Amino acid sequence: MVFNFKDEESEFMFTTKDKNDFIEHTDDKYLIEDNDETIEYRRNEITIQVSSNPTSLEYLEDINNKLAEKKKTQPLKSVNQPQKEKKNEFFDTSTLQRIEQKQNVIIEMLEQGTNTNLEKISFRGVDSSEIEQLKLNLELFSSRFVILDFKSDNNYIEDLLYSLKMVTENILSNSFHIFNRDKSPVKLALKQLENIGMGDYKINKLLTKTENLLLKIDKISNMNIFERNFNYSNILLDKSLLLNSITLLNESTSIYIIEAVKRFSPKIGEYTTLVGEAHIHKLYSNAKDFFIALFEGKKETVIPLFSHHKTVKSIDKEIAKKMLNIHKTWTNKGDAGLFKRYAYIMARIRYIRNSVAHGNMDTGFGKLHTELLSLNQDFHYLTIQKNILKK
Repeated sequence: MVFNFKDEESEFMFTTKDKNDFIEHTDDKYLIEDNDETIEYRRNEITIQVSSNPTSLEYLEDINNKLAEKKKTQPLKSVNQPQKEKKNEFFDTSTLQRIEQKQNVIIEMLEQGTNTNLEKISFRGVDSSEIEQLKLNLELFSSRFVILDFKSDNNYIEDLLYSLKMVTENILSNSFHIFNRDKSPVKLALKQLENIGMGDYKINKLLTKTENLLLKIDKISNMNIFERNFNYSNILLDKSLLLNSITLLNESTSIYIIEAVKRFSPKIGEYTTLVGEAHIHKLYSNAKDFFIALFEGKKETVIPLFSHHKTVKSIDKEIAKKMLNIHKTWTNKGDAGLFKRYAYIMARIRYIRNSVAHGNMDTGFGKLHTELLSLNQDFHYLTIQKNILKK
C-alpha cells in the first residue's frame, strides 16, 4: 500500500531535493546534536544530506570535511552556550553513529510504503488523539475483528473505520456472501486505505497488517464454497473466535462430501444439485449421517442421503457403492484408516459445534482451541492434501 500520511511534528524535518536525497533542516537552520548540545548551522553555511545508503559512512565523512573547511573560515555558533566554551573539534564516532541511526529510522519509515516522494503526502495536522484511536481500532480489528468506535473528526479515518466495522459485522454473523459483491465493504476499506499512509512505525505496521488481512478475505471470497468456508474457518480460529470457526468447519465437512458426490456421475450430480438447492441444510446433515454410518458403523449400513422414494433409492445405493470402492482403493495402498478418521473428525466437529452453540461445552477454552487446531489440520490433510473422495 502507498503511505501518504505523516505526523505533523516531524514534518518540518524533511523536504525533497530529488527521489533519493533528503535534507534535514528547520525553517532557517540545520541542527546537529553533539554531546547533548545543539550546534546551529545557518542555511547558507552548510547542507547536511541524508544518504539513501544506510550501510555507507562516506556521506558522513563528506559532512566532516565540509565542517572542517567551514571551521577554518568561520567560528561555529552554539545555541546552548557561548562560542568560547565550545571545544575546537569535529564530529566524533558517537556523533556519526547518532546521525546514521536517525538516517536508518527515515529509511525504515520510507520502506513501509512504495511511494518515497514526500511531496505526495495528503494528510497533515491530524490530532494525536485521532491517531491513537485509529491505532487502537486497527489493532483490535487485526487481532479480534473488533471496531470500538468509528466516529472521528477526520473524515478519512471515520470512513475507513466505518468500512472496517461493516466487515466485522458480516464476519461475526458468518454473512460472507457480501464480500464477493462489487460494493463489498472489504473492497471499500481497501480503497480507503489508500488515503491513509505514512506515519510513525507503529501505525504503518498496523495499516499494513490490516491491508494484508483484507486482501486475504477478498481472495477467499472468490473461491468455491468448500474452500471459502474452510479458509474463513481458519481465519476465525486464528482470531480465537471458536464458535464462528467451528460452525464453518462443521459445514465444510458436509460440503466436501456433497461436492465429491456430484462428480460420481452426471445423473448423481444433477440430482444432488437439485436437492441441495431445495433443502441444503437437510442435505448437509444427511451427508454426515450417510458417511459416518457407512465407515464408522459396525456394519455397512446405508442411511438415506436423499428422501427415500422409489426414484432415488438406487442413487443412494450407487453413491454408497462408489464410496466403498474408493475406500477399497485406499486400503490397497495401505491407507485403510483414512475414511474412518474422516468419519470420526466429522462426528467430533459436529459434537463440539452443538455443545458450544448450546452453551454446554465441558472443555475449557485453551484445551478446546488446541483440539480445534488438531481437527482443522486433520480435515485439511484428508480433504485437500489427500482428497480421499477423489474418484
